[in-house]
Amino acid sequence: MASDSSSNSRPKEEFRDRRHVRVPPAGAAHAAPEPPALCSPMLVLIGDKDKCQADGAKLEELVASLQGELANNKEADTIALLFQCVTSLPSKTPIYGTVVGLLNAINHDFGEKVAGELQNQLQQGFKQLEFNKLKLLLRFFAELVNANVILGSSLLQVLENILGAAQAPGNPLGRTDALVYLVIITLPWVARFLQQHEEAGLSHLISRIESHMTKRTPPPLAVYSVWEQDSNDFLAGLWRCLLQASNDKWTVDAIKRPYLEFETKLNASYSHALTAVDVPPHVPENEYPRPRTTFTLFPADTTKDIRPLDKLLLADYVVDLLYHFNGNHKEGIRQMMQLPLTVPYHAVVVEAVFGQMFLLPTPPFRLLYYGTVLTDLCKMEKSCIPLLVHAVDILFDRLDSMDVECADRLSDWFAWHLSNFDFLWNWGNWNYVLKLGDNTAKVEFVRDTLEHCTRLSYLERVLKAVPPDFQRLAPQNVTPQFPYAAGTPAGDATAAGAAAPPAFRAVAAQFIERLRGRTAPEQVVSWLDGLVAGGQLTEETRLQMVAYCLLHFGCKSLSHITTAIERYLPLLQAYVRTAADRQALLDCVCHFWATSPLHRHTVIDRLLIFRVVDSAAVVNWVFAPQQTQTFARFHAWEVLRNVVGKTVARTEAFRAELKAASERAGADADTLRKLRGAMETSAKEQRELLLLAFQRFGVTLTEHLGSGAADDAAATFWYHKTSGHLKEFLRKYWPEVSSFQSALQVLFTGVDPRISTIFAQMQEPAAVRALCE
Repeated sequence: MASDSSSNSRPKEEFRDRRHVRVPPAGAAHAAPEPPALCSPMLVLIGDKDKCQADGAKLEELVASLQGELANNKEADTIALLFQCVTSLPSKTPIYGTVVGLLNAINHDFGEKVAGELQNQLQQGFKQLEFNKLKLLLRFFAELVNANVILGSSLLQVLENILGAAQAPGNPLGRTDALVYLVIITLPWVARFLQQHEEAGLSHLISRIESHMTKRTPPPLAVYSVWEQDSNDFLAGLWRCLLQASNDKWTVDAIKRPYLEFETKLNASYSHALTAVDVPPHVPENEYPRPRTTFTLFPADTTKDIRPLDKLLLADYVVDLLYHFNGNHKEGIRQMMQLPLTVPYHAVVVEAVFGQMFLLPTPPFRLLYYGTVLTDLCKMEKSCIPLLVHAVDILFDRLDSMDVECADRLSDWFAWHLSNFDFLWNWGNWNYVLKLGDNTAKVEFVRDTLEHCTRLSYLERVLKAVPPDFQRLAPQNVTPQFPYAAGTPAGDATAAGAAAPPAFRAVAAQFIERLRGRTAPEQVVSWLDGLVAGGQLTEETRLQMVAYCLLHFGCKSLSHITTAIERYLPLLQAYVRTAADRQALLDCVCHFWATSPLHRHTVIDRLLIFRVVDSAAVVNWVFAPQQTQTFARFHAWEVLRNVVGKTVARTEAFRAELKAASERAGADADTLRKLRGAMETSAKEQRELLLLAFQRFGVTLTEHLGSGAADDAAATFWYHKTSGHLKEFLRKYWPEVSSFQSALQVLFTGVDPRISTIFAQMQEPAAVRALCE
């Protein structure tokens, strides 16, 4: 960027935002399973509509191929690939169950080994609390029952054991719901078989579930809901869908049933018994899934031809594919387009992707991933384009009742999506927004979206794509505010309130020349100290001179400012020593980049990295009066997210490093002591920072409510945004906050009930215990 006047350049930042960043779990970056050289590729491809249809002839061909490999001592590789397919290609589980059934009919030893491996993996899954993997393994278990590989009574016993563990006294609600969910979600795959062959056992199991669900108190879900005043309990909805399917004689179109073609052959084979799977008891260190809400986007008539349980299972397929193919999203989309339903279901796919994008408190993957999936979904399947347009219009219409954090994610994603389609959009449909006041959710959404678009491109390009009436909502030209530039009127106030008389301009010009000449920092310090001693500068104006001149010197690009800070770090360290100095420096950054919140955010991040300012200084600066006035926009919040996120990530890194070192054989005691000390210091800083942030939230909101302007439209919208972000930070960092809840409780004691209610909403899900028989 040109130092003074260029407005077209922008930092070459890709679409990324630290608030959306989350490191995937270990092993999460799956692509399509790659078959080892020893195993038949057909095992992976079988069931693909465009490559290998799962008809009877193809299944028999696959079984013959695998039978030959089993005869050549390739059994272990075949079983390993089989289980990889089961946990990566969720809609194909019935095919794999049928394949194992046909192989079991030929060689029941193979079926026994598959059953044994299933038991081992189930046991390991319960030990490690891998609930998603457990769901897929139990699904495979159900299909092995359908294929007569395992006795139906064995599955019923395992499900009864899981339900019993869910109802154990003292369980937290998260554990109970997670275990009950495993039982309920397994039944659609096998209930038809159990109805015919184990009717008494199925009736008993359903009766126990019904008793539990009748007594169960739904968790408080408002804090995890995308829509305010609209939080539907996911588990209760799943149970209603299951009961409806039971009334429909277990007719489920979203599940393939290839085993029916081989019923006679499979019924003549040997069935194996599976010994009981032990569900370890709860211990306080265990972490369980947070409460789930049902995300509904499209009106009911959009999917009127799809049964409720089919819709739920289709969405479940999509979520699993998003997870397993996050390293190869195009293959994941291809699998989504081949789900086992004959009626149009693409609306369910779009709705499920948005549901994951808006998942609270944190989506599993970066926002960029979901944006890429939706973009390529439109490119690979044209029928999804009108659905996506319809989805955006629905979300836009409901912005007033959308969670504040989700609205921010929507704006961020929408800008990126527009950047992939030349910023084309039917803005005319939103013309009515121009008649609304500035302090409304829709106007601020358009304003934020256009600013995000500018960050991804440049202002002139965005303005060309936007109708003239909407251009007033676009951001300003980016122009650095250098108070010592030639032509600046004498007496102009700087960020810290000092004047910029002509004499200061001469000093600034000399300073810039020293920077350009790469004068050593020590010499610059000596020169500046001489100016203070001679009365030409005060200590306050010296710090301002350092800040503005360094910012001006590095304003061409982000790499320039990073280099400037790094090269003259001793200069900053010499003059930024107190809390007041740090606040003054941040004020200078804010003033210099008043027209570019992105530059402001990035420079503050660099100052944090080089430890020129600390996290507490940034938090205090965010909640300073001049910044709180901007809380209706996203700018201050992206700074706060960054500083808190970095502090928490640093503590997590120290904790992980300490754990790895402790588990290492022959760990050095001195190394462990140092790591433990670093971790404890970081944890203390994290605790103090979070307490400071929430204390400032409480004070700021209390002052606002007591100001007498709370009923004004602008003030009401400001409160909606600020309290929404309080909810966001409580929700996101509740695991860290829970260790010092009592201290936080003190902060929210005696404050306005509208504020304390937000804190209470977070406490309730943690405090609720499961109802036990």
